[in-house]
Amino acid sequence: MFRTRPSLPLIVLIALSGLVTLASWRFVALDLVTAYQGMEAHILDRRLAFLAHIVAAPVALAVGAVQFLPRLRARRPGLHRWLGRLYALAIVVGGVSGLRLALDAAGGPIAGWGFGLLALFWLAATAQAIRHAIARRIARHRVWMIRSFALTFAAVMLRLQMPGLLALGMDYPEASQILAWSCRVPNLLIAEWLVGTGRPDQPFGDQQIRHPARPGKDLRGFGVIHPKRQQPRHLQAQHDRGEGQRKGADH
Repeated sequence: MFRTRPSLPLIVLIALSGLVTLASWRFVALDLVTAYQGMEAHILDRRLAFLAHIVAAPVALAVGAVQFLPRLRARRPGLHRWLGRLYALAIVVGGVSGLRLALDAAGGPIAGWGFGLLALFWLAATAQAIRHAIARRIARHRVWMIRSFALTFAAVMLRLQMPGLLALGMDYPEASQILAWSCRVPNLLIAEWLVGTGRPDQPFGDQQIRHPARPGKDLRGFGVIHPKRQQPRHLQAQHDRGEGQRKGADH
């Protein structure tokens, strides 16, 4: 018997998401102004929207990352669904508050349009994923969840790209005019490549490893794959013909 374990890319994705989530919640230990230097205008003039965004968006990032764990989907489908609801709620709060903040982005209209469209695409992709899930179109649901999380992961990509722009002598308002657009591009390209491979059920190439089954235990509902199901179709057809010939000879 076999079970599925997370691949290295998925482990890296979860680790980066967790680190950015913790960094985003640094305001818990520090006051807002100290934690988010350069964001004083948002803190003073748009405090509710700012708080909603820095609380909800990291929730979506952390929850969305663990949703790709193959064993969670296979062995705890109920928990997977409830985490999906939490993910969607966090995106509604984070997306709407992000739209409000984009209206007065520190980088001006260029950054504002970039962050505003990101929030709209984020909400739209997640809405599509929810619509397909409600209709039980699971394959399409997974495709749109990959796209949704690609936009969620823009928070990580922004922080990975920012040091390079600051090293070039830009301040944050200048850098944000680029980051507002560039933070989503690599993610969406990878997401479309993953969707194009036709494997939205295992987008990160999760590995199948041998796992001993206990006698009398039916593990099909726990993500364990019967070896017979992994055979190529032509080999399976040959096997079936051989079985039929042996049975005919017996008779």
